[in-house]
Amino acid sequence: MGRNQQIENLELRLEQAKKEFEAKLRACLPECARGRWGLFGQHERNHGAEFAKKYYSWPEAEKVVALAEEVRTLRETLVDTSPFPLLERFFYLRSLDGPQVPAEPKLALQLLQQMKREEQSVPSDRAFWT
Repeated sequence: MGRNQQIENLELRLEQAKKEFEAKLRACLPECARGRWGLFGQHERNHGAEFAKKYYSWPEAEKVVALAEEVRTLRETLVDTSPFPLLERFFYLRSLDGPQVPAEPKLALQLLQQMKREEQSVPSDRAFWT
């Protein structure tokens, strides 16, 4: 397989991973906003990975995080500097730490509200992160 084919394969995987990330995040956000923890990693930071895995296991959220990491890695590999605000916002919310940070359900609700506002402010055939 030539270098051009490898790059094409990585670009295709990047587009697939971005779409899958968006879809899975959209599916998890309402559940998180209703009180399920695990999407933004707060328990893992505060209590350790073993505690979080034992008491707050959420495979769908773990898949969202894995996809986000894959997208970030592929973008770095391909030197993709195009904007992807949804991914950037997700990583920003996951990085928040400290006593003043809202709980995960509130973060999820904030992100859902932001997404809704952005969708209403752009033509209906485009979402704000595309």
